[in-house]
Amino acid sequence: MRVVEAGSTMYPCLFVLRKRGYTISCSGDGIVATKGDDEFYAKSAPALLGLVCMAEARGGDWSSWSAEESLAATENRVIDEG
Repeated sequence: MRVVEAGSTMYPCLFVLRKRGYTISCSGDGIVATKGDDEFYAKSAPALLGLVCMAEARGGDWSSWSAEESLAATENRVIDEG
């Protein structure tokens, strides 16, 4: 499967968020998903769904950890060196 962020991914992403119980609204130039005390903001529906998935998987400790940042730096070097 290959999926690319494009106009055709907007509504499926919003549908998934609604199915997960989020209320969707527009705010300025972005989209907001709200559920209980949780609120997520992004400029595109795929990015918004990504934030929600990250937060659901990691909970309140969602930000990156130093070990992950080290791994990401190594992986980026490999990708850049091709």
